[in-house]
Amino acid sequence: MLDKNFINNCKETLMKMKNEYSQVLKRPMSHEFKTSDTLDMATSERFLKDSVTFRKRMSDLLPRINAALMRIEHGTYGVCLVTGESINPNRLKAVPWTTMSLEGKNQYERGLGY
Repeated sequence: MLDKNFINNCKETLMKMKNEYSQVLKRPMSHEFKTSDTLDMATSERFLKDSVTFRKRMSDLLPRINAALMRIEHGTYGVCLVTGESINPNRLKAVPWTTMSLEGKNQYERGLGY
C-alpha cells in the first residue's frame, strides 16, 4: 500500500502535467517560415516536425494522466491491473500514469495479462 504523502505528490505531479499539457495544446502552432535561407528553412521545418511530435505525445498522454487521477480518487492508484499487486513507487515516480508493475507489463507483453 502506498503512503498518502506519496500519492499526494503523484497527484500534484499529474495535475501539473495535465495543466501544462492542456495549455500547450490549446495554443495554435505557427506554420510560418519567413526566410529564404535554405538552412533556416530546414531548421524551421525540423522544429515544426519536432513540435508536432511533442504535441502528439502530450495529446496521447492526457487520457492516461486523467485515468491516473481517477484511480487516485477511487483509491486504486498504484495497483497493477494485471497482477493486482502494488506498483513499485520508483516506477510510479518515473511513469506516474502507469497501470502496470514491471512484472505485470512483462506478463501482458507475453500475452498472459488482461
